[in-house]
Amino acid sequence: MEKQNYIINAGPRGTFHQSANYRTEPRDVDILIEHIKAEKPEQITLFFHGGLVKESLGIETALRLYPLLKTDNNLPLFLVWETGLIETIKNEILDVSIDKLFNTILRRTIQVMEKRLGLENAGGKGVSNWTDDKIIAEELKKTRPFDHMEKTPKIVARGAAVMMLPSEPYMLEGLLREDFDSLLEHDYELKLLLSEQHKTGAKGLISIVTLVASLAKIGFRIIKRHQNDRDHGFFPTIVEEIFRQFYLSDIGSEIWGNMKEKAHLVWKNNQGLTGNNQHAGRYLFDHLAIYAEQMKNEGRPIKINLVGHSAGSIVICELLKEIAITYPHQKFNHILLLAPACRTDLFVNEVVKHPERFNKLHCFTMSDANECKDTLVPHLYTRSLLYFISGVLEAKGKGFDEYIVGMERYLNNKEPYNIDENLQLVRDFFKQEKNQYITSESLADALVGFRTTSLKHGDFDENEPTLESIYHILNS
Repeated sequence: MEKQNYIINAGPRGTFHQSANYRTEPRDVDILIEHIKAEKPEQITLFFHGGLVKESLGIETALRLYPLLKTDNNLPLFLVWETGLIETIKNEILDVSIDKLFNTILRRTIQVMEKRLGLENAGGKGVSNWTDDKIIAEELKKTRPFDHMEKTPKIVARGAAVMMLPSEPYMLEGLLREDFDSLLEHDYELKLLLSEQHKTGAKGLISIVTLVASLAKIGFRIIKRHQNDRDHGFFPTIVEEIFRQFYLSDIGSEIWGNMKEKAHLVWKNNQGLTGNNQHAGRYLFDHLAIYAEQMKNEGRPIKINLVGHSAGSIVICELLKEIAITYPHQKFNHILLLAPACRTDLFVNEVVKHPERFNKLHCFTMSDANECKDTLVPHLYTRSLLYFISGVLEAKGKGFDEYIVGMERYLNNKEPYNIDENLQLVRDFFKQEKNQYITSESLADALVGFRTTSLKHGDFDENEPTLESIYHILNS
């Protein structure tokens, strides 16, 4: 089958307008619907790739998965909704990492946090003195710097060193200001950088005084996150808080925000719109709904499945929300989520609270241990893309440790996540027999349909056991 007959491309703001090389127009969807009418499949499966994928990779995914998912009874359709590049975010992080001011901020923050959190320094010695710059520089050469810190029991971070810290926020920030002021007082290279008005994209760093004040705020947030078990590990938390304070506009927050907006717009009602101004996803679904109603009247109802990888889960949640307005009785068959990047509040509002919208839901993702090993940017950010979304990109950088459905850490019913109402609703949801939360790596003897061995966020739509599970679920 020609790819125009199963790949639909959504352009700017979710419309049919062209944004890259591959273009879909309303007439292409009309032709696709005619092919569906001729083929008369019992099931139609809509697949949504991750949101930080360029057009060529979205099409490549569709071309690769179509023959794997296509059967006599099931027709897969792929919505390509390119919005930005994961490579862009990685490159922006790397650009920041070679900035001299960033590296100074990073080193000084590591030194203060090692001491104030009561953690063993990179050289394996005591913490009474600041760790030497050379030791930190050597550690930062590693693919996963400060990994040995992760072996330190959490209780250490809440131990004697932390207990001795001032309980009043203003006193703690004052102490941290003294720490950073002491470290920066004789940093002549830093003073030269600031005097030359070094261009970094940072938020108005014009003097040592303002820098010290900002670093104290960073240190305060890091300590509080460790105290409250809301950290993402020693080194990743430091990097997250520096990004949030100084470099948010440089490392993908706008891309992420635009992606979420497009996930919503692609399903908006087309009333009053014509031609390429119409929203591609909604145009497709409206025509599928008409066809499904015709088949139902003929006594041959069709089932519609939804599969979403990463931010594709956000597209699915937005689909459920928008479609329910016009088609309140629409019920999907299977919903399959692969490493879902949607927030738990969105998932609760559109999935958990509306079981009438679907028959079964299956989630495949990594265990938290494997999520922590999935390195987004070697040498600098040693957690997965979902961790980066949770720690930096979500809530426009105003939040931290934001709850993401595909992150097992939030569903383990342990402190501090056992008191959040939405998390409890999600946990209860996955306890129901019809809903499954399957983490990688699954056991070797796991039943078919419950297998996944992906150890990287981006690999779930390529992982053979995961694809076999998807095939089994859709055809069982």
